[in-house]
Amino acid sequence: MLKNYLFISFRLVRKNKAYSLLNILGLTLGITCALIIFLFVHDELTYDMSQPENIYRLNAAYHLPNGGGFEEYAASG
Repeated sequence: MLKNYLFISFRLVRKNKAYSLLNILGLTLGITCALIIFLFVHDELTYDMSQPENIYRLNAAYHLPNGGGFEEYAASG
């Protein structure tokens, strides 16, 4: 039965080349868009999974000697 369905579908593809090409390209485009959207959503939802739960920031301010000015540094930890 499956062999018969495949034979009929290949015969219709050969008979209606433009229509079949349009359908195959539309199906390919739809699957590609769905896959790209899935991968984007998956990446956005798993973005912060590797980060620790508590993130701290250390700020430090230095007065440079001999009137050299003032510098600030920030370090994440």
